[in-house]
Amino acid sequence: MNVLRFPGCRADTLLGYLKALGLNRLVSQQYDRSVRGAWGGQAFQLIAPFERSAVERFFLDDYAPLPILNPWNKGAGFDGKQDTAASIIDRIRKSVQHRWRPYRDAVALIEGRLVSTGLRDRLVRNRTQLANAIRGYAAEFGLVAAKGKAKLEPLLLRLQADETVPPLARELFAEHAKEYAQLEAQLAAID
Repeated sequence: MNVLRFPGCRADTLLGYLKALGLNRLVSQQYDRSVRGAWGGQAFQLIAPFERSAVERFFLDDYAPLPILNPWNKGAGFDGKQDTAASIIDRIRKSVQHRWRPYRDAVALIEGRLVSTGLRDRLVRNRTQLANAIRGYAAEFGLVAAKGKAKLEPLLLRLQADETVPPLARELFAEHAKEYAQLEAQLAAID
């Protein structure tokens, strides 16, 4: 067994400690399960049946990063804008290296289910239209609320409690509240 020292992974700083954990995890999970890690003289060491050059080749040629993507975030590369994030997603999509396959699969899944179908955008649009309709109808009964999701629920509660609002109107507002809650639940399931 060889002892491979990594002086950049030091035990005296949190960043160095986390780097050592990541190094040990990735090499042992994706390259050789017999690898062990230890601290020696404030530096992290891999105890391995191979040379340091094999670790370098692994990270340059074989390391496969975990596909962590956030498609509904603006600037994540899926919003149709031609920015840095979109060019990175495009490079991943066009890559033929085997190590990028999990990312290619994740990008394809996102584009097939969320982006191309427009499901999330449609739900957000429906929620906004419903919220605006509720605000407009409530104003006809003298009850107003500022824009924003946080302002709508208190408005719906006031509409149910206000005796000056006719019973039929309160019933309709209760139906709108149910529909709004359903849209929120659908969006929460996607997010």
